[in-house]
Amino acid sequence: MVVDPSANNVSCVDTDVSRDGAVSITKVDDFDEEDEEVHPLHPGDSYSYTLSVENTGTSTLREVTVTDTLPEGLTYVSAAGTDWSCGESSGVITCDLTYTLDPGDTADDIVVDVTIDDDFEGTEIENTADVDAVDQNTPAGHVIEAVEQPCERSS
Repeated sequence: MVVDPSANNVSCVDTDVSRDGAVSITKVDDFDEEDEEVHPLHPGDSYSYTLSVENTGTSTLREVTVTDTLPEGLTYVSAAGTDWSCGESSGVITCDLTYTLDPGDTADDIVVDVTIDDDFEGTEIENTADVDAVDQNTPAGHVIEAVEQPCERSS
């Protein structure tokens, strides 16, 4: 047996831990610019938009949640997507992904159906959605968030 003569023979190395969780969200309505010019929306009209969520980081994401607060002038009809659990309360749509999202993967789309209120008097509706997720490699409570730029609709 060899005995180390120094009782303090300890080596330490500082190592940076990369937390590479990242998530993005995209919102696209069901009218393209060309179609919108031909078919403008009016109070009482219904339309749909699609929300797409992608893991743009290098870590697996869990507890992926999309939140879309509808602005005045829009009424919720439905929201659904494969492997999403969606609901609505007081104009706030919440969809939870039922599985973890691996790096580089895009979850199945969420399709949201809304109606423009009959008494809507404006000429434009601005709607924003956001997504939160937890990086599986980070301490509990570390939430990653992305906000989609507003999807503007002219009536």
